[in-house]
Order: sequence, then structure tokens, then C-alpha cells
Amino acid sequence: MHLCPQNAATWRSNLKLPSRACKFSSSLVMKAHTAFGQAASTLHAMPILQVYQAK
Repeated sequence: MHLCPQNAATWRSNLKLPSRACKFSSSLVMKAHTAFGQAASTLHAMPILQVYQAK
């Protein structure tokens, strides 16, 4: 899957460098993915800590 398929290299074409917009959207996707992972980790840790604290 490419974020910017018009700039994606195919097996018949030369490699093309991503545009500034592609780099920006890619960095936003990476930050959103990281934030989602951190939120999921936090939500997972909360019940574990509650069980540990209840003992």
C-alpha cells in the first residue's frame, strides 16, 4: 500500500522520490499509529494495575 501511488515506483519505471506532501502525510500516519499504540498500552495497563493494587 502506498500513501501516494502516483509517485510509487513500479517495476517498469524509475524510482521516484516522495513529494513533500507524501512525507508529511506519512509522518502524520506514523504519529497517529504511535499514539494509538500508546493509548492501547495504557488501557491495557490500567486493569492490570487495579488487580495488582487490589491484592
